[in-house]
Formats: sequence, C-alpha cells, structure tokens
Amino acid sequence: MSLKLGIIGYGNMASGWHAKIPTQLPEVDLVAVHDIDPERVAAARADGYRAYDSLGDFLKDEEVNFVLVATPNDFHKPLAIAVMEAGKNVMVEKPATLSARDWEEMMAVSSRTGRVLTVHHNRRWDLDYLSMKLNLSKGYIGKPYAITSAHQQWRPVKGPQKWRDIPEHGGGFFYDWGVHLCDQILMLDPENKVKSVYLQTKSIHRPLVDDFAKLQLTMADGLLIEVYLSTYVQKPLPRWTVYGDMGTFDVKDFGCHGGTVKSIAYEACGMQMEKEGEPVEFPIEVAQVRDGITRDDEREAGGAAWVELYRNLADVVDNGAELIVKPEQVLRTMKLLDAAFQSARTGEVVHTDI
Repeated sequence: MSLKLGIIGYGNMASGWHAKIPTQLPEVDLVAVHDIDPERVAAARADGYRAYDSLGDFLKDEEVNFVLVATPNDFHKPLAIAVMEAGKNVMVEKPATLSARDWEEMMAVSSRTGRVLTVHHNRRWDLDYLSMKLNLSKGYIGKPYAITSAHQQWRPVKGPQKWRDIPEHGGGFFYDWGVHLCDQILMLDPENKVKSVYLQTKSIHRPLVDDFAKLQLTMADGLLIEVYLSTYVQKPLPRWTVYGDMGTFDVKDFGCHGGTVKSIAYEACGMQMEKEGEPVEFPIEVAQVRDGITRDDEREAGGAAWVELYRNLADVVDNGAELIVKPEQVLRTMKLLDAAFQSARTGEVVHTDI
C-alpha cells in the first residue's frame, strides 16, 4: 500500500521539507494538497500535485491514507479531528495543539475511529541529540546531575508580522522550539518524572509573544535541567552541556561541529577529549536511530536522520508496526508545556508529577 500522503497547509515547512520526503523514501508518495490560499493551491499544482481549495473535497480523495496538518497551531485540533472522522490517519506539526486537554480530545477521536494520530517530532533524530544520548549512555562522565539544552540564534526582526507572532495562533519561540527541546528531554528517560517546572520568558522584539525563554526542571531522581531559547544571541551556548559526578561534556551545535569531554576516569569517543592539553578527535558515533533497532555508524556533521519518522509511518500503514512518536508521549510533553506557561504567567514554580 505504502504511505499516500496528503498535506493540509502548503506553506514553507510543507513545501520546503515534507514535500521532499518522497525523493528520499520510495515508500512515501505525496499525492494531494489542500490550502485556503489560492496562490499556494496554484503552487502545489505547479509542483505536480492534486490541489484542493476545499477541505471536503480533499478529504474525499480516496488515494490519501495519511494526512499531514501543517497549519498555524490553533487549527491543528479541528483539522486533525476532521481528518480522522473522514477515515484517514493524521500527523500534525508541532506543537500538537494548544493544550493537553485539546490533545486528550484528539486522542479520544483517534481511539474511537481507529485512526493513527501522531506529531512531527523529527528532532528526536537530530545528530546532536543522538550523540549526546550515546555519550551519556556510555558512562564516560559518571552519573549526570545537570543538563543544559540551548537553542540560541541571531535572527533580528524582519518583515511584517506572521502567524507565529500572534498569541491566538500559538505563536512565540517557546511554543515553536521549546516543544522540541522538551520532547527530547522527556525521551531521555521516559520513566523519570518532572517534579517541578519554572519558566521565565521575555518579549524583546516581538511585543505579543516570547522571543526569549529560560526553563528549569527538577526531575524525580534529582537531575536538574535547564533549557535556553533566544533569537538574539551572537555567541550562543553549546547545544548541550552535560555535567556528571566524574566529568562533563558538551556538544557545540546541531551539526556536532566540535565538542569536548573532560573526564576524571574515563576515555571518551564520539566527540573530542582533552588529553594532556591536546584535543583528540574521534568520529561521531550514532546509535539507536530507531526504537527497537540499534545501529552503530559514523556520520558526517549534519547527518540527522529525520526521514526515519516517515519510514516508521509507512511501516505502521503497511505492516502494523509500532508507532514511534506515540500519543501518550505527546500528551506528557503537552502537560509539561501547560505547566511551563502556568509558571510564566504566575512567576512561580509549578510542582508536578509529569
């Protein structure tokens, strides 16, 4: 059968990324697009796809068996529900929706209709994240007691206001990128619950939404997590810094262009280790690319395996495989976001059991 993909919302993410998946995976075929913007409908047709300006007509397309919803965040819930009610599987762009309660309603429709519901959490396959997980699992720095995750960029305000600058659409940098980093943190150890949440945000150049965020989490085992997000930083923090009782390591950026391990008792492979004052380079070793399948290989910088998410969806459709990005995992992330925004509104620590 393979995955016959339909896309709702033919904007930059859909046309610039998702539409290119079929060129990398033969088991995925993009066949139809729906958008309410006539120019985007025309663009989809020019790209060779069946394009609909009517949602009803799009949902009647019998060839489509999986739909990606790539619209502003506040439309995810009603559109995903409509897709599942029409008998089709659905993946929404992140964040899944605007609250955990909304996601629970979407999960209920998925259960009732028997349709697959998931989220495009492609950052689980980022090279920096996989490398950090690998080095953490090797025990090179002993038991970790603190982890810092940072995504800081220099992106001054340009152009007119877009939907991500509007609160009602679920705009803001924390919704846009915080959801990725929170999902990564929670997937490090799914059994390690979040016990406290403290979020501080600032609106520096975007007056209605946040463009700076600092999130602090305390986990059940005592692990301390800090997440930094900013759009106006010339010299960003390392993408990851992990502190252990026997040493520390960092990952410089998304492409793993450098990184250092300083260890009291262990030699490290996978990044750079300072040894007698001289940095020693090692290849980046990536393991556990997909749940249940272990791969050990060396990759060039920038080799993130994002297509693995789509490969899993095709396997789900064709063979009934286990879904990797599970609704229950997404619900946990949404509960964390809810607690974080509550903390930002009140200025207080929120105690949780997430």
